Amino acid sequence: MSNRYAETFEQRGHPYDQAMQWFPSCRDLEFIRLFDQIDVKGCHTVLDLPSGGGYLERFLPEYSSLDSVDPSSPFRKSELIYPIDLENLSLPENHYDLVVLLAALHHIDNKSGFLTSVSNALKQGVMSCFADVAANSGISHFLDEFAGTYNTTSHEGSYLEIDAPYPGYSPDHQLKLVEHALKPCPWIFNNVHEMVGFCRLLFGLKGVSDHKLQDALSQYVGFTEATSINGAREVHLLWELLYITFQKTPV
Repeated sequence: MSNRYAETFEQRGHPYDQAMQWFPSCRDLEFIRLFDQIDVKGCHTVLDLPSGGGYLERFLPEYSSLDSVDPSSPFRKSELIYPIDLENLSLPENHYDLVVLLAALHHIDNKSGFLTSVSNALKQGVMSCFADVAANSGISHFLDEFAGTYNTTSHEGSYLEIDAPYPGYSPDHQLKLVEHALKPCPWIFNNVHEMVGFCRLLFGLKGVSDHKLQDALSQYVGFTEATSINGAREVHLLWELLYITFQKTPV
């Protein structure tokens, strides 16, 4: 079984991280919505799976102990971030207060085995949240049809259905489904130029003009101008993700 996440971000992890460093707050809502069903005050031991560039840390309490893992070397920027195989996940049992997987599940084929490993790693009563692009959405078509044409790795995501359960999910996992919902989490920029530059880096796009990229974002995803609470003009890229939250139940 291939490890698509590792193969993809070995090649384009550096520009992805560069995008996140240059525009660190544009995806804040995407992270914040992870905790809609979760009280982070009780999250002392957290697993960010995979960790990318460590972007989750600033959304957690200072006292949280964050385990950071990632299959791809460009994202392992310190010795504290260790490698892991997402297709054959091995985790300590009954160890974590929270396990998070953001925007990586569509790179994982072994979704049932992945869920089993996460379930075993959770303490009783605590939560895990997965968030990813939904199947047959404008965003999934943007990633596979447009981004996959102009990046160096192509793109063919294995997405979750909005109206179907998580693949292989059953009560045998000792998990209760708390939430399964498609939610808006717009990416926010000061202007269209920033939006286009961010997306070019994040998705590793080459050989396509800014104008063509802007048109594709408009066609597949949509963006709109808005006014911030401070009265400043903003551009919102209308991103949305399917958020799935599980709670570990007693045997």
